[in-house]
Amino acid sequence: MTSQSCHGTALTRRSSEESVPRMDSFSFVKKVAERLFKQLKIGLMSDGYRYSDVDFWQVLVWREMTQLSTYEAADNLNEELIEHDRKGRGRKLVEQKLLGGPCERRERKAPHGSQVDAFLQRMSPALKNRLQETIIKATIDVALELEVITKDIVVYFDFTKDNYYGKDIFPLNPCITKIHDGKGTNKSRKYAAVMIASNSTWLFAGYVLTKPGLGKELYVGTLLQRLLSWGFHIKDINGDREVSTFDVIATLQAKGLSYTGTMKHAPSVKKIIEQFLKGKCLSVVSHVLQPHAACRVRSGAIQAGLILKVNPGTRARDLRRNLAKGKVSLAKAIEQVHVFITTRVAPGRKGKLVRWGMRLVQEFKKRWRIETGFRDHEVFSPTSHARDNATKTFLHVLDIASYNLWKIQVALCTKARRAGKSTKQVPTIRKFSRSTAKAHVRGKNSPSPAIDAAISSAIKLIR
Repeated sequence: MTSQSCHGTALTRRSSEESVPRMDSFSFVKKVAERLFKQLKIGLMSDGYRYSDVDFWQVLVWREMTQLSTYEAADNLNEELIEHDRKGRGRKLVEQKLLGGPCERRERKAPHGSQVDAFLQRMSPALKNRLQETIIKATIDVALELEVITKDIVVYFDFTKDNYYGKDIFPLNPCITKIHDGKGTNKSRKYAAVMIASNSTWLFAGYVLTKPGLGKELYVGTLLQRLLSWGFHIKDINGDREVSTFDVIATLQAKGLSYTGTMKHAPSVKKIIEQFLKGKCLSVVSHVLQPHAACRVRSGAIQAGLILKVNPGTRARDLRRNLAKGKVSLAKAIEQVHVFITTRVAPGRKGKLVRWGMRLVQEFKKRWRIETGFRDHEVFSPTSHARDNATKTFLHVLDIASYNLWKIQVALCTKARRAGKSTKQVPTIRKFSRSTAKAHVRGKNSPSPAIDAAISSAIKLIR
């Protein structure tokens, strides 16, 4: 929590705290879930439980914000609520309990861990999928309302893995895939994720559990169609070598979208690299992608461009000179050349071609935002022993939503014009999450009218 000092009856805040509005993200996520439950007329724990669905949801959000397990988060939230309820009542003399005497029974303020597990089990997979899509959409809407992002975006697409240590295997569990680089296991769940970047902010906009055997183009097309239905204008799409396949590029071309990504050193690509190392072609050349028998998307040849870039810190002319003198073999020289593929329209003038390609490579470096996003959102991931695929994915989406809310708060701090550069405090993930959770329970979150209006507007957009 941000430090405060009190002089008399007036509460004094630092200059950065006065100029940077704080969004009550804890209440926001609770309101989104409560709104959806009311729209769908769902009451999961209404039969005999003293807690409402929102009480269970509060434990789940507290779990995210404090990075605790479900059982620890339930007990920790209960203690916080009891401590807050005791404040302001003054000190009372309580008789000491006698040996063998009656023990006063105190009711919990929050459900315990096993009740929260039962709450998750009662949620159907369809409801979990609906809820996680709604939460992500709501965080995007808040960013738009606060003008943190615009409708013009660049899209980053990638896949990530979650190591699996259970006994389920394919076909009993169709979402478990085999891997070769797991930590103590050769099985994992694989997720497709999409991130949008606008201005100086980037947010996750989709997170889907994949199944082995289904093509990547299916998930790329589905997630991008969702962005288009939300009214976004996609300027470009970036992906790594895993995404740069004929099926994916053909799917994007059918939607009228351009693509830029890294390329594997296929035999046809190696021939172009050899020509580049011999000085017989420029670092930007035209290339035609041809479909093969294993392609799932029926499309003709795709006209694209290849951009060749040597390792950072190495110049192409030095690499060519070393190759000519025999200081490096051809195979080693090829390994030092990175290949990028793009379907963006190249300039007509040959003199502008290389500069245009190098500028695309510089823009492509920002794709690492999604890689760092995978690492950062894991900070919100407490220990989870969920076996169900839908539950596991749902808990990951809560991490994604928490990450988005943190990035929105960082953007609000960055946009604070009145705060000096030395006093603008950009919160770390842990500081943001824990201070937000404790401030919510203690009733100290008081967002500005603009932030509160943005939250209300975003909730109204939920369908």
